[in-house]
Amino acid sequence: MEKVTLEKLKEFKTVFNAIDWAKNQYGDYPKIPTKPILSLKHTLTDLKTYNNAFMQYDKEKITYDENLKTYKKRQYDIDCTIIDYIKEEAGLNDTVPEKYRDKIYQKAYSDGHSNGYYEIYINLCELVDIFE
Repeated sequence: MEKVTLEKLKEFKTVFNAIDWAKNQYGDYPKIPTKPILSLKHTLTDLKTYNNAFMQYDKEKITYDENLKTYKKRQYDIDCTIIDYIKEEAGLNDTVPEKYRDKIYQKAYSDGHSNGYYEIYINLCELVDIFE
């Protein structure tokens, strides 16, 4: 996985391709470990096996939690970079007066976020056009 930067996103020919590439840099979501189960009718051997399995599960869960934290941080950083890129490509910072920028972005976001970043970008471009 490459580091996602504003400069890297600007290298793409289209905003759609840049966003698509950036989202692919999230990486794989960590796999949650399977918690062992002790049956209701268990023997002493079953209990020992369960205990060993549960201790292993605890170790795997700690690793999973660390991996999940890292994944979420990476995803957050990439999302912030995508948002900065969208704002720049739509001309928000160059065209819209500063006091309106947050409201314009929030309107574009609320109208398009359910369909993804590209839809936010399309909505933002339409709203920025009002100020040109």
